[in-house]
Parts: sequence; C-alpha cells; structure tokens
Amino acid sequence: MAAGQLARPRGPVDHIAAAHHSTPSNVALSWLLHRFDATLPIPGTSKVAHLEENLAASRIRLYVYELRRSMRVAGRHVGAAHPGPGTSRRLVWCAGGGHEVLAAEATRCEVMPPVSPIPGTVPRRATGQSLASLEPHRIDRIAGTTHCFRENQATVILPFDEAGQGRPIVLLHARPADRTMWRAHLRLLAEAGLRAIAMDLPGHGDAATARRDEVTPWADVLDTLDHLGVDRFTLAGNSLGALVALQIAVSEPWRVQGLVSIGYRPHDLPPSSRLQTAWDRERAALEADNIEAAVQAGVEAWTSPKASDDVRAQAAVMMRNQLVARVTFGEPKVAADPLSKDTGALRALTVPTLVGVGELDMPDFFEGGAGLSDELGAGEVVVLSDAGHLAPLERPEAFCALLLDFMGRLPA
Repeated sequence: MAAGQLARPRGPVDHIAAAHHSTPSNVALSWLLHRFDATLPIPGTSKVAHLEENLAASRIRLYVYELRRSMRVAGRHVGAAHPGPGTSRRLVWCAGGGHEVLAAEATRCEVMPPVSPIPGTVPRRATGQSLASLEPHRIDRIAGTTHCFRENQATVILPFDEAGQGRPIVLLHARPADRTMWRAHLRLLAEAGLRAIAMDLPGHGDAATARRDEVTPWADVLDTLDHLGVDRFTLAGNSLGALVALQIAVSEPWRVQGLVSIGYRPHDLPPSSRLQTAWDRERAALEADNIEAAVQAGVEAWTSPKASDDVRAQAAVMMRNQLVARVTFGEPKVAADPLSKDTGALRALTVPTLVGVGELDMPDFFEGGAGLSDELGAGEVVVLSDAGHLAPLERPEAFCALLLDFMGRLPA
C-alpha cells in the first residue's frame, strides 16, 4: 500500500498523505492502526530518524472517506461479508467494539473496528456506553448509546444515537447529511424530557456500506424502532428525512403521533434555476474527480450565508463522507415509493403536522412546503429565520423550541 502504483505521485495514497502533511508509508501504518484495537506494526528500519517518522503515524486521524478509499484501492470493501456455499448474503457493520453482531450466521464475516471519523473525536464505543460517561468536549459522532447496523433479508437495524427518556421523537436527516446533524438537538430534547432518536438512513453515515438490491428507508426506520421497543412516536425530518417521514406515516399511520417536515420538495416538482445550478456544480465536480469542489458546492447550496463557520465545517464533513460513499458504493436503489402507490394517501392522513422551511432556502422548498401543507391541512408554513435548507442544523435552539411547542400541543 505504501509503495508501487498506490503510492505513486498524485496517486490515491499520496493524495491522502498530502492532506495530512505526511508520507504514504505513514498513511499505510495509520490505516493498520485504525483497523484493529490490538495492532503492532513492525516497520523495518535501522535509523532512529525513520523510527521517529514511523511513530508519527499514530498521530494521524483518518477520515471515514479516507479509510474507505484506502480499503477500496487495496481491493477490499468496508464491512463486506463473504458468504460461503449455501450461506445467505449478509452485510455486517459494527459501530462499536462490543461487536453486537450475529456473525456466526454467516460462514465468514469481516467487521470494521472502531474508527475516529473526525480528527479530535473519539472512536465508536462498545454498545452500552452512555453519553454521560464521555468527556463533553470529546463528544462528536457519539450521543447516547451507540449500537450496530445489521442486515439480512428480513430486517435492518439502522445506526442510531439516542438520548433522554419520555415521549419518543425520531429525527431523520437531510440527503447531504447524516445523523450527526442532530447532535446538538439530542441533548436539548433530552433535557426537555423527551427520548430523542437520530438514525442514519440507508446510504448515509454509518449505513453507507449497505448493499442490497433495493433499500426501503421507511421500513428500515420502523424495524429499528421495533428493535428499540418504540411503538408510537413523533417524526421530524429535514429534506430527504421529511420524505421518509411521510413514507412512514402513510405506511403505518396509527404509530405516528405527530409529523414535522422541514425543507420538503416532491421529486416530480421541476427544479428552479438555483436548484438546477446546485446539482450541475456538484455533478461537474464529481465528473472531474474533485470531491473538495463538490463539497464546497454543496456547502454553498445547502447552508445559508448566515450559517456559522462551525455549522459550515460540520456540513462539509457530512457532505464529504456522503459524496465519497456515493462514489465508492454507488447510489442505493430505492424500492417503490409508498407515496406513489396511492395518490390520495397524503390527503387521507389525519396526523397532526407542522410544515416549515428555512427563510433563505431555495424557492423549490417554499413551493413544496406550501403544497404539502395544503395536502395535509397543516395550516401556514412556518419560516425559520436566518436559515437555509439545513435549517435545523443552522438553528438548533430555534428548531427545538418549535418542536417542543408542537409536541406540547399533541394529544397525550
């Protein structure tokens, strides 16, 4: 990995090394250290200077997309199971050192160990470690108890974070993001007496390694809630999450106590010139194999000019991981949309609903929100001031206040 074609100038490993101001050999050593908790690389050297250089590999923190790219160029795939004769295909992604996966059901499994997705954060912990047991300044991609992603033909348990006790509120992220967009909301909602649950949808975050003929995000969320023992709940979704929330609501409406939709746009709505330009910029950057340009285009499109530097940085990390996962694994094929099976399904819903949009979002989502509110009889669309498409990410306190007010008016 640290020599030959992989480490050639401007090659994949050399590119990662340059990003960390390091060398291909140190990236290879860091990759090994990220792979397993108990790893002892023994690089051969007779020079003290080389030994000190090798020791520096322990200080490199690789991003998720760099780990995936490293494994891909080495001819391997993150989290892929290799079933033997007569064994059903099974993918295993473990989010903690506790390896809560029934790996024995497959003849041969490979489990990706804990990694630090973002420099300065802690790796995924074993199942059962609580939010309170972690140092507050080191909590990033961990909130509440972290569990595993498991997949077989029957059911999927999506990666999730949760915090608090009380009435359940399920948080579903936008398309260019993952469940970490809700990290500030989990604590705020838990402090308000709710049980807040954030999930990675298929093809995003820690569920980006999922490979099936078809994915059913709405069914996967319901399976995960069954796993958590949650029967009835309120759904809050942003963008893609808003769509999945609607799909859940029409699939099992008796379980949904309330519905909050932010930044919704039906897929059959013709895009505005602003939205089409955002798509074109991202597509051109990816075709040029320029992930960073695609990330920058996404940050400019989906966050507002008033977003803080911290928000834009967090959005960039999520978008980078999502884009690289898309390039690496491809877009997951989504099963037939339950909304398309019955054109009157939304109008038939009687679930209390709140529809909102960021003040600085594209016109598509104002139009989409107005149409959705009309179909659901939700009343006037709520506008979150000084926010773009990822309004909950930009304005977590304001969004949580809106959510708490809405849930306070729901029937007990």
